[in-house]
Amino acid sequence: MDSLRRGARRRIRRSGHRYQCAIIVLMIAPALDASYFTQRGFDVEEVRELTGGVSNIVLEVRHRGGVFVVKQALARLRVPGEWLADPTRVLRERDALLLLDRILPGAAPRVLWSDDDNLLFAMTAVEGPTWKQEMMAGRIDPHFAQQTGAMLGAMAGGTWRSREVETSFAPGHFFEELRIDPYYRTVAARHPGLAPRILSLIKESHARPRALTHGDFSPKNIIVTPAGAPVLLDFEVAHYGDPAFDIAFCLNHLSLKWFHLGEHRSRLAESLRAFWQALSEAMPSLLPELEALALRHLGALMLARVDGKSPVEYLRPDEQAAVRAFSTALVSEPPARWDGYLDLLFAHDTNR
Repeated sequence: MDSLRRGARRRIRRSGHRYQCAIIVLMIAPALDASYFTQRGFDVEEVRELTGGVSNIVLEVRHRGGVFVVKQALARLRVPGEWLADPTRVLRERDALLLLDRILPGAAPRVLWSDDDNLLFAMTAVEGPTWKQEMMAGRIDPHFAQQTGAMLGAMAGGTWRSREVETSFAPGHFFEELRIDPYYRTVAARHPGLAPRILSLIKESHARPRALTHGDFSPKNIIVTPAGAPVLLDFEVAHYGDPAFDIAFCLNHLSLKWFHLGEHRSRLAESLRAFWQALSEAMPSLLPELEALALRHLGALMLARVDGKSPVEYLRPDEQAAVRAFSTALVSEPPARWDGYLDLLFAHDTNR
């Protein structure tokens, strides 16, 4: 059985963008129930599934000695259409967590152990709601946005031009499968008039790798701990790439909340400013190099969250239309400076 697992994983690596063999891995992996963890020596009290999004199985395991979280990547994502992705990305995530524990201790869960044959690993459990849950409940905290911007700036600045990170986290195909194809290429196909501008972002980012890039730097992946500190999750598409993408990815979600949470726009404006100011302070000499490209990514990412393969679930039809119009204009004529973007966004404040 072990040789079959290893052989399946080797075939996945050789097969590029085809994943028939990835299904084999999931079929022969053990059922992730109490018996699996008992065999690993844990006196298990409870195993329950957590929200793992569309791309993972995530379990909380309570045992006599404490609690940990186990993560296993899915080969076929849980979305209406067919969306396949190499499940060995979970090992990339484990390695990224190990790296972050060295450069920013406490900023992410700590890896406890891994089972490479079954493509899963265990990490410390982090208590608290996600930043997305807090914002959707109307609890908008500019100080938390400031801390999150500082964390992103420290991660990018701490790995800037790192030969070690470049070697260990070459982009590969994970980012292509889970971000470039479903976001950029899908939305470019649905908006052919904007396609040249959107597709040019792919080429430009590929040509300018500079630091560890999380690839899913979203409020849904940031825990608000009881102490009020951010903890970053879900590094499955982490790679040595263009940190302008991470900046835009987070700003995208804050901007989408602007269209959805009209009664909280004053606090959202403070949060946007606090996030950017913290970035500026964390990487003062580097952010100017990323600013214009991040704003170009932002328009494409906003459009992708209404017309891409994975639209956000909370926007009403009228809000979707407003985001579509705003992001289309942003892709067509992106501002070069952050202040220019805020002017455009704040013009949509109908409650002023």
